[in-house]
Amino acid sequence: MIFIDSKINFDMHFPGIPIIFLHAFPLNHQMWQPQMEFLRARNIGYIAPDLPGFGKSPLLRAILNMEIYTEDLMLLIKQLHIKKAVFIGLSMGGYIAFSLFRKSPDIFAGLVLANTRAAADDEPGRLRRLSMIHNLSETKDPRPIYEQHLIKFFTSKTGEENRDLIEFTHRLMGESTLAGIVSAQQAMASRSDAFDLLPLMSFPVLLIAGSRDELTTVEDAKRMAENLPDSELKIIDEAAHLSNLEKPELFNSFLSEYLEKLNVTRPDR
Repeated sequence: MIFIDSKINFDMHFPGIPIIFLHAFPLNHQMWQPQMEFLRARNIGYIAPDLPGFGKSPLLRAILNMEIYTEDLMLLIKQLHIKKAVFIGLSMGGYIAFSLFRKSPDIFAGLVLANTRAAADDEPGRLRRLSMIHNLSETKDPRPIYEQHLIKFFTSKTGEENRDLIEFTHRLMGESTLAGIVSAQQAMASRSDAFDLLPLMSFPVLLIAGSRDELTTVEDAKRMAENLPDSELKIIDEAAHLSNLEKPELFNSFLSEYLEKLNVTRPDR
């Protein structure tokens, strides 16, 4: 593990133009373990940070919007002297990718949007997040949040047949801080619609959706595809929200095809 200015913890394998992984709520960089192993075996560079308040990255200031996550990530990117990267964001990680693109579009060599959406929260969705924040401030107990998310993260079949995966995901949740959870919910509740950004993405974009995802649906992915100049949508059958963990082999095959198409991540580039 590596720290930059004692703020951002991350894992790194760094030949060539890197992949930058942006993790989901309320997890950390370890959720990308199957993809990190896949890339490392092929000597493709990656950086996988823990967002502030998650994993081993401390929360050193209040985060009220996605732009503050973006500022911290841009500091990391600049300190590592990264000029171009391919970003992969799942769920909340996708929202942060949109915020990064709004601020610094020139650093994007490519983008994978998995199990995410460009639309901002509607009013009921925003109120649910605010209610979660209120309840957490009263109880100081994040376990109900973890259980609510676990039910949505995987299909019932996976929940029954792959207890190791459920326990692994639950362990990652338990490495989150209360302040990190609250900050992330505040940032997601206040995030802006990103549909205006999609026509500006001049590079190929890979969209990945789970056929059984109830949090960010296939229809959400199709709406993004309709607004992107150059995109490909891959639907993973019988996968829910964490498609990269539930169906890692298929996710990795789609990622590999996309990186071959980009042809920018080889160390000799």
